[in-house]
Amino acid sequence: MEWPSGVARIASQPLLRVALLPVVAGGAWLTDGLLRWLLTGAALVLLPELLPELLPRLRARFGADALARGRRALPLAIVACASVVLLWPLVKGEPPATRDHAIHYFQTRVLLDDLLPEGRLSGWTDRFNHGFPFGEGYPTLGYLWVAFVHVVSFGAIGLRHSYAWGLLGLWSLVSWGAWQLAAAITRDVLTRARIECDHELVAAWAGALAALAWLLDPGASRLGGWNYLMFHGVWAQLLSCALWLAALVWTLRAMEHPSPRRLAIASGCVAGGLLGHPFGLLTWAIGGVAFAIAVVATPPGARSRACRLRTIAVVHVLGLALAAGGLATFFAAAGELGRSPVGWSGLGALAIRLLSGELFEGPWAWASGGFAIGLALALWSGRTAAWMVVLSCVAMLLVGSQDGITVLRLDLLIAAFKNLQFPRFAIGLKPPMFALTGTACACAAAWIHAAIRRNAPADPGLPVNWLRRVIVAVLLAPLVASALERGGLLVHRPVGAVDTLAHSGAEAEEAALASALRDEATATPQMRVAFLRTGMGGGTYPLFSIADAGAAAVLDGHVATVNFEWQITRRSVAVLRRLGVTHVIHDRPLDDTDEALADALVRIGEYGSYTLERFTLAPDTAPRFVIGGGEIHAFERTRDSVRVEVSSPTGGRLTLAQAPSGRWQATLDGEAIETTTASVSSGMDLLAFELDRPLEHAVIELHYLRTRGEVVLPWVSAIALVLALAMLLRGTALAPPTAAIFGPRVRVLAPWIAIGLAVLGVGALARRQASQLATTWQSFAQERYFEHGRGPRSSFVTDLVIRGDLQLEQGERRLCDGLTGKDALVDCDEADHRPHTSFTYADPYLFRCLAFGVAPGDTVTVRLGAAGDEVIAFLARHGGDTRSRQIEWSTGGKRHPLTGRRADFRFLPRDFEGGAVLEVTNTGDDLEDVCLAAARFH
Repeated sequence: MEWPSGVARIASQPLLRVALLPVVAGGAWLTDGLLRWLLTGAALVLLPELLPELLPRLRARFGADALARGRRALPLAIVACASVVLLWPLVKGEPPATRDHAIHYFQTRVLLDDLLPEGRLSGWTDRFNHGFPFGEGYPTLGYLWVAFVHVVSFGAIGLRHSYAWGLLGLWSLVSWGAWQLAAAITRDVLTRARIECDHELVAAWAGALAALAWLLDPGASRLGGWNYLMFHGVWAQLLSCALWLAALVWTLRAMEHPSPRRLAIASGCVAGGLLGHPFGLLTWAIGGVAFAIAVVATPPGARSRACRLRTIAVVHVLGLALAAGGLATFFAAAGELGRSPVGWSGLGALAIRLLSGELFEGPWAWASGGFAIGLALALWSGRTAAWMVVLSCVAMLLVGSQDGITVLRLDLLIAAFKNLQFPRFAIGLKPPMFALTGTACACAAAWIHAAIRRNAPADPGLPVNWLRRVIVAVLLAPLVASALERGGLLVHRPVGAVDTLAHSGAEAEEAALASALRDEATATPQMRVAFLRTGMGGGTYPLFSIADAGAAAVLDGHVATVNFEWQITRRSVAVLRRLGVTHVIHDRPLDDTDEALADALVRIGEYGSYTLERFTLAPDTAPRFVIGGGEIHAFERTRDSVRVEVSSPTGGRLTLAQAPSGRWQATLDGEAIETTTASVSSGMDLLAFELDRPLEHAVIELHYLRTRGEVVLPWVSAIALVLALAMLLRGTALAPPTAAIFGPRVRVLAPWIAIGLAVLGVGALARRQASQLATTWQSFAQERYFEHGRGPRSSFVTDLVIRGDLQLEQGERRLCDGLTGKDALVDCDEADHRPHTSFTYADPYLFRCLAFGVAPGDTVTVRLGAAGDEVIAFLARHGGDTRSRQIEWSTGGKRHPLTGRRADFRFLPRDFEGGAVLEVTNTGDDLEDVCLAAARFH
C-alpha cells in the first residue's frame, strides 16, 4: 500500500504534526457534535508523534542530565501545582469561613488572649457560654499549630493569615506522608519484582499519585476529604493523623539508619499524634502494634529484628512520655464530653464495600480497586514498610467497624470509647490506603512499560503504523470527545472549595461588623455577645468578629469542637440575663415567640444577613437562691476558684451563673458538699447547691479539681522534652551493637517470657471487660428498677447477647420480599436483616444487642434465657424511621407501639414460669429492624 505523494510529504514532517496537535485539540474542545468526534480522532492520531519528536530535541537542547532531572522533578511539580491551585486562598492567607472554622478560630483567640498569658494550655474559661473546660476534652495542639506563625512573628502576621497558613501546612504534611509511604512501599515491590526501570522515578510517581488521590478526595460527612475536613472544618483529627503518618515515616527511617535525631523526631510526631485529637490514642496503638508485628513477620534487613524492635519501643515510649501531661488532662475530663457514638458498618460489609468501590462517596471506585491490588503487592513484597501500612489499614477498619464494639468490646476497656464517631476512622485510613493505591498504579505502569520495551516489534512502516492509529482513534474518539463535556465529574465539588469571606462576597460586611463590635467593646466592659443561629447553618463567620473584638461568646444549641455536655438550648430573656449577655447577633428577624427578647434589644446595625443589637436589661449573674431565701454577703471568683458568703434562715437551693462540671469541688465552711444542677427557663443548667440547714455567714468555696496525674505527669513530659531536645542535637548514626546485649539463655527464654506476659495481659484485659460489663448493666438496672424502692435489688450475672442465650422464632415471611412494596428489594440484603450482634447506646453506656429484621405482617418471638431466670432487657429501633409506629411489642398481654424511645423490661421468674418471652410484631408494609439487649440477674 502506498500513500499519495502529498499526504506522504505532510506525514513525513514531524514538527508539522506536533504543531498541529494543539490546534486540533483546541478545536475538539471548542466544537460540538460530529465535528468534535472527528477532531478528537485527529488529535489521537497526532498524539503519539509528540514525545518521540520532542524528546530528542530537548535532549540536544538541554542535555540528557538536565532532561533526566526534569523527569524526576515532574511528579513533585505536578503535585505542587495541584496543591497551589486547590489551596490558593490559603496561600494568600485567607482562612475558610464555613462551619466549624469560626469556632476553631474563636478558641485559638481564647488560647492566645486568656490562657497562654497565664502560662496554661487548658482549664476553665468563662469566655464561652456559661464556662467550659477549654482544651481538656479536645487538646489545644491544633490551635497552637494554626497560631504558630502569628506567635513567632510577635503578632506582625495577623491571626487570620496564620490560621490559613496553618491549614496549608497541615494539608501539605498529609500529602508528604502519603507520598513517603507510597514511595517506600513501591521501592520494596520493585526490588522484589525485579522490574527493569528507574526505581526512584517510579517511586516518585507512586508518591505523587498517592498525594494527588488525597488532594482530590471529595470526601463525605465524617469520612474526611474536602467535604468534612475543609468545608465542615473538622481538621483537628486530621492534624493527629498527619503527625501519625509522619511518625510512621520517621520510625521507618530510624529503624534502617537510627540516630538520636531521627528517634527524637519520630517520638515528637508520635506525641503530636496523641495530643492532636482523642482518636489519636487508637491510631498510636494501631501504629505501634502494626510496627511490632511487621518487624517480627518480615526479614530483618540491614538491622536485626532486636535492633528494630528497640527502635520502635524507644520511639513510642518517648512519644508517650512527651504526651503524658496532656493525656492526663484528657483522661481526667473525658467524661465531660457531651456526645453519643455514631456507628459504621460491620467489618465484613466494610471489606465488601471497599473492594467494590462503594465505601467512600465520590469518584473513588478506582482507588478501592487500586488499594486491593496495592495491598496484595505490599504483602507479596514481604518488607516491613509494606506490611506496616497494610496492618494499619486493616486495623483502622477493624477499630472503626461495629466489630470493635461487638467482638473486641473496646468500650469496656476505655469508657471514653463511647464518644467515638466510628466512620471518622476513615480520616486516618485514607492516606495509607491512597499510598497503596499509588503503589499499585505506579508498579502496574512500570511493568507495562518494561514489557513493551522488551517486546517492542520492529517499525512496521509508515502506512501500517498510521493505519493502526486511525483505527484506535475511530474507536476511542466518541468516548474521549464525550468525556470532554463532563470532565468536571472527575473532580467533584467540594474539591478545591476553600470558601473564604472574600470568595463569598461577605468580606466588607464582616469588616463592618467587626468594626462595630470593636466600638461597642470600647464602651462596654466585659462584653458578651450571644450569636443566635438558625439551626446548624454554615454561616458562622460572625464568630471571627467576636473573637477579634476580644468579647466573650454565647451560642445556643450544639457547638461543634466544644462538645461540652452542658449546652444552651433556649434563647430567652431570662437565659441571656443569667449569662451576662450585653449584645446579640442574629441571622433572622425575631418572630412572635421571641417577642419579649425583641423588646429587650436595641438595633445597632445590619451587616448582610446578620443584625447586631444591644441587650438593654442588666445582667443577672450574681449567686441567687432559687428555692428558699437568703442573702449574699460576698462573692469572689478567680479562674479556678469561687468563694461565696451567704446567710439563709431556712436553707434552700443556691445557683451560680456557670455550667456544672464534675471538676468543681465544693465545701461549706470547710466540709465537702455535693453540687447539683438547676434549670433556667428550661434553657440551660447551672451549678447549684442544696443547703439543708439554716446558715449564718457561711462560706461556700469551689475549687477546680486537678487530679494527681495532672500534677505529676507534666513533669514527666518536661523531662522527656529536655531529653528529646538533647537528642535533636546529635545526628550521628548509631552503630549496631558489636555484641549481644543479653546472653544465650535470656535469648532462648525471651520468646516464652513475651508469650507469658501476653497471656497475662489478655487475662487482665478480660477481667477489666468483665468488671466494666457488670458495672454497665448494674448501673442501668439501678437507675430504672432499684431506686426509690421500685423493686428488690438483684446482681448482674451475664450478658445474654454475648453468651448467645437469646432464641428467636421467626415466621415464614421473607425479609426481602418483592411482593410487599414498590421498592422493597432496592439495596435489600438478607444478611443485613438476619439476627446478628450489633450495639446500641443507652446514656451513658454502649450495650451489645441482638439486631434482627421483622418482615411486614410477621411476628418474631424471642425467648430470653431459661426458666427461673430474672432478665432485664430493653428493645430499641435499629436504624430506619424512628417516628414510625408499625412495630409493636408484647410480653404476653396487650401490644404496645415501639417509637423512637426504647422499651425497658424486667422479667421476674414468678411472672414467667417457662422463662421470659417477648413478641415483636410488624403491622406495617415495610421491613423494620430492632435491637434487643438483655442480661441475666440474680
